[in-house]
Amino acid sequence: MKLLTFTALEITNKFIRIPKTESKLLKEQFEEAFCDIESGSYIDYKREFGYMLWDCMIGGPVVLTIEQINTNPPFTGDVYVFWDVPEMSKELHILGRDYVHKMTFKEFMLNFYSFPQETYVFNEEFQHAIVLSHEYFHEHLQNFCLYTPAEKDNWYKFC
Repeated sequence: MKLLTFTALEITNKFIRIPKTESKLLKEQFEEAFCDIESGSYIDYKREFGYMLWDCMIGGPVVLTIEQINTNPPFTGDVYVFWDVPEMSKELHILGRDYVHKMTFKEFMLNFYSFPQETYVFNEEFQHAIVLSHEYFHEHLQNFCLYTPAEKDNWYKFC
């Protein structure tokens, strides 16, 4: 069952959209912390529409339930959110791929079901990232995957 997602207008009205230049910088920092930026998957992601950043992530995942996240949240305060699902409307896809949105982690958790799959959540410390994945790890999980930065010479890559 596919959950309803926000419209582009709802996102721009509800959350703070970071300017494009700053969004680009935040995403580059995210990618350096959580992705294998030398992989073929990453090169494809940067070059072509239709590839997902998920394919390049390292340092995880640890699959979490909503209860685990709410009991021991990986973030307090503000978080940054973006997504890269190519199957959605072009306007919504570009809004998530080209911009980062700021909100409190509590706001994200209250609204996570309305974000598209392949949504990435992190804060300015880049110590953890949560990905709302399209992968189904267990029928009772909401597909939250926790990542930590990984050293490039000693990393686990999830494929």
